[in-house]
Amino acid sequence: MKMNINRISSANNVSGIYRKNQSDFYKTENKTIKKDALVLSKGGQIFNEALKALKAMPEVSETKVNEIKNSIKNGSYNVSSVDIADKMIKGFNFDKLV
Repeated sequence: MKMNINRISSANNVSGIYRKNQSDFYKTENKTIKKDALVLSKGGQIFNEALKALKAMPEVSETKVNEIKNSIKNGSYNVSSVDIADKMIKGFNFDKLV
């Protein structure tokens, strides 16, 4: 009876491929996985800052609004021209950002 050496060689090739695939599998498990990231455009960043500023503003008080309305009707409402100019300039700079 003849012994076929080719069969043993083929079996060794198969086991070698199996070992290589198994080692490749374990190598991939140790790799660092990249996480998704969100990058905003310049316009998106400016909008985000404006939204934060808007959220930081206090809510409107109905009592205060009514007091100012009554002061305007009575003619007793006085505002400093310096305060008005400051608010206009701040508003102008904010409009440039948005």
